[in-house]
Amino acid sequence: MISWIQKNLQQHYRIVFGLLLVLIIISFVFITNASSGIGHADRKVQKTPFFDLNLGAKDDVEKITRDASIAIELQYGMSAGSIPQFQELALSRYAALHMANQLHVPAPSKTELTDYIKTLRAFSGPDGQFDAKRYDDFRKTLSTGKSISEAQISRVLSDNLRIERVNQLVAGPGYALPADVKRELTLADTSWTLATATIDRASFTPDIKPTEAELTKYFEENALAYTIPTQVSVSYVEFSADAVLPSLPAPAEADVRAFYDNNAARFPIADRKAGETPNPDADYLKVRSDVEAAMKRALATRLAATAAGDTALALYDKKLTVGSPEFAAFLAQNKLTVKDLPPFSQANVPAELGLNPAIPAEALKLSKDRLVSDAIPTEKGSVILFWKDTFASRQPSFLEVRAKVSADYIDNEKAKRFTTLGQTLRTAIQARIKAGDTFEKAATSAAASSNVKVETKTLPAFTLRQPPQDFNGSLYEALQNLNKGEVSAMIVESDKGHFAYAQDKKIPDLSETNPQYTTTLARIAQANAAGNAQAFFRDLVTQELAKSAPAGR
Repeated sequence: MISWIQKNLQQHYRIVFGLLLVLIIISFVFITNASSGIGHADRKVQKTPFFDLNLGAKDDVEKITRDASIAIELQYGMSAGSIPQFQELALSRYAALHMANQLHVPAPSKTELTDYIKTLRAFSGPDGQFDAKRYDDFRKTLSTGKSISEAQISRVLSDNLRIERVNQLVAGPGYALPADVKRELTLADTSWTLATATIDRASFTPDIKPTEAELTKYFEENALAYTIPTQVSVSYVEFSADAVLPSLPAPAEADVRAFYDNNAARFPIADRKAGETPNPDADYLKVRSDVEAAMKRALATRLAATAAGDTALALYDKKLTVGSPEFAAFLAQNKLTVKDLPPFSQANVPAELGLNPAIPAEALKLSKDRLVSDAIPTEKGSVILFWKDTFASRQPSFLEVRAKVSADYIDNEKAKRFTTLGQTLRTAIQARIKAGDTFEKAATSAAASSNVKVETKTLPAFTLRQPPQDFNGSLYEALQNLNKGEVSAMIVESDKGHFAYAQDKKIPDLSETNPQYTTTLARIAQANAAGNAQAFFRDLVTQELAKSAPAGR
């Protein structure tokens, strides 16, 4: 197995990590963020020391982001772009690596490195173990990008192990208080027998008729919620991929097959039976028409984008004024039709423009000094926007938004009354149980008296360590302080209200002789130690960045 891993790493790492360069490009966005630790918006700043690197230098920033991106992709099986704290992780990782260099922490042996590779989440199966087939399948689905050398990958993996050793040194053995262990054991291993009741919020229909005085007061108290945001009025020209499709020739068969082989995951076989072995040739024939259609659609989209980009550039080069006779002649010559749109804001883009968030962002950048946008991609192709007017944000009068104020007031009042209903129902259910009713009968009677629908059920004994499949996670909070024989407060979740009744509750063995006590103690101690290490390197990064921060910041 080890030799297989080494062989495949040597042969295929360039393919697997070609895609990572895309992540690196994305992460470079924060190089020009003036508030970030990496880079600086002021291009006059040439030197931003960070240990032995310069965060004012593109190459040094690339080193940190590239290595962190690769490390995250390998270790956790997720893209760096999906992690909000990527910048913090990248800087902390390098701080730990710098300390490892200062302490002369040795590089791992080949055996240690190979064993580490087998633990990487990126190549593990559903059981958490290294899955050679999963790795091979994953490799085949990736398109080849710019290469990352095997030497770079080996260095990142070696650095990861050295960083882990430094983290262990900084973290120490960790600690856990007996009270923390008992609290977690109680939460995880208490045996519950629950009965639950779910109130249908839609069946709760109080008669709410607000007066003008109540609506006016509500409007005044929530005025900011009714602020009309900045709006822009534009017209646009669309470059539709659908218009290009009919003129495209059929692609060569070899190209269609190559496209399928590189993107097979995009074309699942609908009638494949469970356990059936995939047959690439037969599968390809089943979806060939879809593959060709996808190829032509992608090409048409690219051609539409190219046409839009060329048009935007021509308008700029010719310095054509929107609405001028020369502008109209240019549109006619290129068979382009300008369409008008109603004013819109960031939050209510017309459906004609699609869902690309860049569209409202670009539209709001337009003004009398910038009348034409760049080409912007949409789901249908691309568009160019032409500025007509901008309407500043303003505070409307009550009469302008009265209908919305009324609807909001009623929704808010209904929510408050639903909460009050929950308190009333809980009191009634508890009283009926105390009088001898079962929970089901008590909940049904209480709900009927309040004219709301209710569903009840009983869950057999379980623990939160191994909850039943139909356990409602919203009740987790209710069980924190629920005692045997008690009914929880109503937990509101979306359009439902939930109650839990503890028919039985058995506390687990909380003595140190319980094997789970020792396991939990070790886990809490490890978590606390890891938190200490994270805090240490976070502070170290802050201190290092502060050395080069401008005075007064």
